[in-house]
Amino acid sequence: APHPPLMLLDSRFAWLPHAAHWNGLNDRHAALTRSQASIYLGSWRALVSGHFALLFELAMRRSPTRWTKATPEAWISILLESAGVPVAFFPCVAFVACSEVGLPSFSHTPCRPGQRHKYLWEFRTASRTAHCLASRGVCPKHAATDWQALQQAGLAPDVWNLGTLRRCLRCDNEPWLQRDVKRMLVRLGDEALRQVHAFEMERTAIVLRELAQALRVTAIFTLAPSAAAWIPVPAPRGA
Repeated sequence: APHPPLMLLDSRFAWLPHAAHWNGLNDRHAALTRSQASIYLGSWRALVSGHFALLFELAMRRSPTRWTKATPEAWISILLESAGVPVAFFPCVAFVACSEVGLPSFSHTPCRPGQRHKYLWEFRTASRTAHCLASRGVCPKHAATDWQALQQAGLAPDVWNLGTLRRCLRCDNEPWLQRDVKRMLVRLGDEALRQVHAFEMERTAIVLRELAQALRVTAIFTLAPSAAAWIPVPAPRGA
């Protein structure tokens, strides 16, 4: 599907596709202002200068239960959050494509022969967005999973408006993403109970704040629970 027009994206936010957040924020693509780009694209500089270690240590102090896995997506989230860059999401419009020509890939998830997409769940998410836009904001019950159907959609950029952006963002995602949200909320609740039983009231307060924030942000995506729903970043009004 076509990328949302920049005129629809509030420049106060760094805009990311809503998919594949993996314990952080999607690192496939971002729509940024120049000042945001200097932060987002400064990952390597932060790493080699040692600044990354400081940011990670501070992030773990603020939220030790949140960063359960070291992923590039987690690092992007820590980097933007530490710089005070608010994040908003737009519906996923693209996926990693496979090709039978070119240099070999060293990815731990190789492309399968004859398959045009690398990750089926990412293809399905982009397909849902394309079909939602084609129907002017109506989420499909079953999105097509074949390459030809997606190509034939032939969507023009003018299908985007604030209404379709908002409605297509709420389309149901993959079932395993919904399970991830439930597990996250349960884990935070269990952690809070453990701290109460240990009479660690200061730590309990921190975990409860995380849980409250998770519940608030999850409500934004009422119709589309996903692995990103618990991430404590604001979403712009009307988007």
